[in-house]
Amino acid sequence: MEAMADGPVVRVERLHLETRWPTFVLAATAEGVRSQLGLRLYDDKSTLGGLNLYSTTSDTIDDEAQHMGELFAAHATIALRRTQREEQLNEALATRRLIGQALGW
Repeated sequence: MEAMADGPVVRVERLHLETRWPTFVLAATAEGVRSQLGLRLYDDKSTLGGLNLYSTTSDTIDDEAQHMGELFAAHATIALRRTQREEQLNEALATRRLIGQALGW
């Protein structure tokens, strides 16, 4: 949520020391999460969602892993936007057919 609101990337290393989300930290560390990368999925128009990546093997996130996460988030944004566009087009076609039927076309 924080990546979607405050910035495109929220990097949380050494999760067990994090104080912003005490309830989450307790639950996540109990499951073995040691670090987290939060990424905003967005384009020029709006924020589409968020992507969270978790590590159970390292307390830190190296720069290359963050870069790969950002690339993945960019691709996910493209896929989500395309899916939304296809849904809009399908709805428009269905509406057009329904209107055509009502008008006797």
